[in-house]
Amino acid sequence: MTQLLLTDCFYIPPRLRRTATKTVTRKRRAKRSPSVAALPHEKRPPKARRFKGATKVVVRLEDQAPSIGSGIRHVWAKRGRVWVHVADFAGNTGKLRIAEFDMAVRD
Repeated sequence: MTQLLLTDCFYIPPRLRRTATKTVTRKRRAKRSPSVAALPHEKRPPKARRFKGATKVVVRLEDQAPSIGSGIRHVWAKRGRVWVHVADFAGNTGKLRIAEFDMAVRD
């Protein structure tokens, strides 16, 4: 053995040799992302009393409701006698006069 070690510098003892045996591996499943709404009020309006029976509307806001933002927005709207209460899908709320709201609604 000592002679073998001296003559062959690449000698590997049999107990350390790796054999090319095929190992069985299980296939991994792809992780599925849970189907959760991206925003909390995307599917249902806020639970506040003033939004009971609210409908989903597309409006073009300028500076009427700064908490909601400006531009074309999808909002929940509930019409009252004087005001229209609006809430975006993130839960930010505001109110507009009925005349302003009617001009902002997109068909």
